[in-house]
Amino acid sequence: MFIEMIQSFIILSCLFATSVVGKSPSENGYISKFTTTKGSDANYLLLFGDSYSRIEFNIHGKQPSKDDPLGNPAFPGDTTSGGVNWVGDLASIYNKSLTLVYDFAVGGATIDQKLIPPPGISVSFNDQVIEAIPYLTKPRSVPWPGKKSVVAIWFGQNDVQQAVIVRHDPSSIFGEAMSHYFANCEALYQAGARNFLFMKVAPIYKTPLAVVNYTSEERDALSAGCDEFNNDLDTYAKSFGGKHPDVTYHIYDPNPAFTDIIDTPKQNGAPDSLCFNPDGTTCLWLNNYHPGVAIHKQVAKDIAAYNYFPSFFTAK
Repeated sequence: MFIEMIQSFIILSCLFATSVVGKSPSENGYISKFTTTKGSDANYLLLFGDSYSRIEFNIHGKQPSKDDPLGNPAFPGDTTSGGVNWVGDLASIYNKSLTLVYDFAVGGATIDQKLIPPPGISVSFNDQVIEAIPYLTKPRSVPWPGKKSVVAIWFGQNDVQQAVIVRHDPSSIFGEAMSHYFANCEALYQAGARNFLFMKVAPIYKTPLAVVNYTSEERDALSAGCDEFNNDLDTYAKSFGGKHPDVTYHIYDPNPAFTDIIDTPKQNGAPDSLCFNPDGTTCLWLNNYHPGVAIHKQVAKDIAAYNYFPSFFTAK
């Protein structure tokens, strides 16, 4: 019981960690790619997820533009990487043309709060979609054409952690969670979305929190939970794609990106694979649960290199 309380406290404190906020894009060294476009029209990237994807975007604030593709807060946003996260990297380094980002991700989020409660006060995937839909349906506040937009969804970091370690729920709960996940995808499809990037859960059993604080049995259970979550995502995504032949979807596994960086800490500016620092650069981790800048950049680079959406992103 004491260990579970400590784990919940650590995760909750991590979920609301902040990074460098409020610098102008030029101060972060990314402004040049924002306005370098090979086409006249902008692409759109819509994000749903948890703290691994959040920038603290407010739909009522400054809107994404060629001057700052994230809109608000100022680039790179309020991330949990210590600087630019994978979202900012995709929009500024690996974008093939101007890419405007609408990021509805919220720290601590799970797919469905009633099914898997978050570690603290947060929202669910459904809540994020409810917020987004009015701006994506006619009359549209956001002029997003379906084929010029990619919807990226990254959940699981809180779902698996909460279900396996905190609540000790059976892994079969993830199948039920996926039914809620794809109900929200259906709502986005009805709103016009046609390109989907489904992202598997990160290998959270490799975080400093898991390696240092958990027993080998708990890490094994966490790994098995990740596998179960990812297998269910594969199954439901295939069904969703079969139902909608006009949809283009890809499933991205972040495990290789995380492993590549974790296995080579010194080459990535860190003394070892377990240290963490709020600057997000002198260690591989911002804190004991959130990856730093190097891991985020590798995730973005991999997504671009896999050529999922060649008219949107490029690793060249």
